[in-house]
Amino acid sequence: MVTISFFFWTLIVLFGIIGSMRGWAKEMLVTFSLVMALFVMQIALTYVGPIKKIWDAMEGSTQFHTASLIMILFALFGYHTPNSQKVTKNLARDNKSAARHWLQDMMLGGILGAGNGYLLVGTIWFFLDTAKYPVPEWVLTRPVVGTPAGDAALQLLEWLPPVWLEVPIIYFVVAVVFTFVIIVLV
Repeated sequence: MVTISFFFWTLIVLFGIIGSMRGWAKEMLVTFSLVMALFVMQIALTYVGPIKKIWDAMEGSTQFHTASLIMILFALFGYHTPNSQKVTKNLARDNKSAARHWLQDMMLGGILGAGNGYLLVGTIWFFLDTAKYPVPEWVLTRPVVGTPAGDAALQLLEWLPPVWLEVPIIYFVVAVVFTFVIIVLV
């Protein structure tokens, strides 16, 4: 059995590999989708009264499944990019420049892909922890305080996206994301 921390980092590396194959422009759309999902959930659960009441009436496992479904749906819409030309066209005139552009696209895509993995998997793990791990013991055990693996997982929990992307900070993140959309992608 592997630890949840190892599984978390493995998924981040996997998302990074996928991102390097897709390129930075497509991965940026996924980042926008995931930030929007976090924003919508944060605002709806904080300020929209009926949704907050429904959320509070749910038990932990239902909250976990609902939040996971929302994040996964937003991620799927972000990964489902249109079948058109890349946003960043390769305008290189020689092979040396083309190779450099390809390498930059791959490296930036890998970094953004790893960030997307952190946003998606980290948010799902956050809601899994909030719901007190509503899965069978043979699937996943919650981190145990005092063990090396448990302490490492508990330290990671403090750095998951919903912990630090709360109401004042999420506004700035959304503003930066949409400024980037307007300046770079439009």
